[in-house]
Amino acid sequence: MSAIGGIIHLEGKPVDRATMDRMLSALTPYGQDAQNQIHLGQSAFLRTLLRTTPEDSLDQQPLHHRESNSVLMFDGRIDNRKELAEALRIKASELKLMPDSALVLRALLKWDTNALVKLRGDFALAFWGVSKQRLLLARDPLGFRPLFWVRKPWGLAFATMPKGLFCIPGISTALDEESVHDFLCLLPMTGERSFFHDINRVKPAHGLLWEDGKVIHFRYFTFNKGKELRLPSDENYVDALRDSLHKAVARRLRVAGPVGTHLSSGLDSSTVTAFAATQLAESNRKLVAYTASPREDFTGPVPKGRHWNEAAGARLVASRFPNIEHVVIRTGGRSPIKDLGAFTEQMQQPVLNPTNFSWSKAIDDDATDRGIRVLLKGGMGNLTISYPGMPVLQRCLAQGHLLEWWQEAKRRKRQTPNRPWRALLVHSAMPLMPGFLWRRVAERWGLLTDITSIKAINPELMKRMNTIKRSRSAGWDLSYQPPRNGRRMRVDSITRLDSGQFYAGLNAQGLEHRDPTADVDLIELCLSIPEKQYRTSTESKWLLKRVMTGILPEEVIHSETRGLQAADWFEDFERSLPEVSRHLEQLQHHPRAGEYLSLKDMAESITGLPTSGWDTQEVYSQYRLKLLRGLAVGCFISYSENRNE
Repeated sequence: MSAIGGIIHLEGKPVDRATMDRMLSALTPYGQDAQNQIHLGQSAFLRTLLRTTPEDSLDQQPLHHRESNSVLMFDGRIDNRKELAEALRIKASELKLMPDSALVLRALLKWDTNALVKLRGDFALAFWGVSKQRLLLARDPLGFRPLFWVRKPWGLAFATMPKGLFCIPGISTALDEESVHDFLCLLPMTGERSFFHDINRVKPAHGLLWEDGKVIHFRYFTFNKGKELRLPSDENYVDALRDSLHKAVARRLRVAGPVGTHLSSGLDSSTVTAFAATQLAESNRKLVAYTASPREDFTGPVPKGRHWNEAAGARLVASRFPNIEHVVIRTGGRSPIKDLGAFTEQMQQPVLNPTNFSWSKAIDDDATDRGIRVLLKGGMGNLTISYPGMPVLQRCLAQGHLLEWWQEAKRRKRQTPNRPWRALLVHSAMPLMPGFLWRRVAERWGLLTDITSIKAINPELMKRMNTIKRSRSAGWDLSYQPPRNGRRMRVDSITRLDSGQFYAGLNAQGLEHRDPTADVDLIELCLSIPEKQYRTSTESKWLLKRVMTGILPEEVIHSETRGLQAADWFEDFERSLPEVSRHLEQLQHHPRAGEYLSLKDMAESITGLPTSGWDTQEVYSQYRLKLLRGLAVGCFISYSENRNE
């Protein structure tokens, strides 16, 4: 992984070397293994490197191709090296000595912007044609690598992180109010806005062309929302997912050094761990599998349908693979806001979930101590490999399969004779209801949630931003009506958030997180598989369960409860209450924090701290989702304002 940056002047004057040195220094934490820059008069470029693949030791960026008089800065990892090399007629012997950046340069020289759709992996790049005075910026389809830019009368500048651009005189750290509002409401990121008013982001799956002083944005990749894969039998779908999973994991095992993985008691991380362990065993390599767990004598409480002891299920998985070293990380006593400031500075955006951040940070710290540079995870699994499928009655009605709906409805009626037909019909029709009717039904059934009860946003900011209208224009339904099309819902969710800054922030800890369940080819396959392969009348996640039968323990595959991450969060929260109170008091004296946050509600929640009920949704929402997330946003506001002084 790399951090990249550059400045291009239109006026012909040389780029200030002191400015580039400051930018290099600001981005060095994200690539501590090597730092280089190149000056070409009115343009200058830099790269800092964190070596995570074997080929990274060969990387010599910035790459100046003298024949075309062009410069490439590449940040990321290319997963389809062999396929690209074959298309470019690069010999296997040459490919072994070629870093990803050099391979991408060859692709851009041959196909120009058409090369982007051929790349698989996590990446951001900048390609400058010196003679043509033409700049291309681009990011991978899911935005796992960030890229920001500013345009001024003197020219254009770009950097992996906003802090690189803050090194340029005249670039402010003033917050972008709309972006902070959208983050607090968990709305999709739209447009080019970043968290900072002066700075734009390159959107995932997009490119930017700057030529003749004009900026052109274009989308180069779109997930297919309508294509359906037709295979002869149910078993063929199982084989297709198994093969694609194997490939997705193999792509992410190109690692320089030891490999780690997150291993909870859930299907996604267990699947990734099992595939990784099997493949690593072929070359006699081990896998360090991490499980976060509360203190050993913890007994709850936890919400109904959840279990707190994820270590038990994870231990069953790990025991099946001799090359797994299972490490249980117990985070009891660790304040959920202890490292907020440091990681906010690294990410330059708010931490989304402080309670989960706490145990994740503990795992990262242990991995770093062991010399691990790559951790595998299954974060996108719920939308891909373990997608549960639409409820059968809803799917049948939405797809117009009325006979199948009637047969399933009669079966349900026989099982629960006291359930009225009207309830079955209403349940089936929820995805098809007009919005106003859905909201009436949802309100009657207690399914609607007041957004201010679970989010620490100032209601006045919501009025000013017109949150409801803003969410609709972004294509996001705050009433959470069940989708009528599972594929479209998944695509919307997959492309909803921009996680680039989070993953880049991990690089400052010397780590790269890789998610095989977010492999673009795997996602395309999962989106194309028919709904009925994911859910039967009695079984959700049916496809992945069939894939993993005989590989994972039955207790994990057919667990009747879901694991609860950071189940003991409330104990750590209560212990850190003095620290939480100090942070909140500082925010109350901050000149602008109250413009964004409902500080009064946050303060009242501390004075009215409950003595029980920590397993209820009401208490969970008030403290874990509202108070702690609000403190995280407050930490970011303070960070921005302090830098701007």
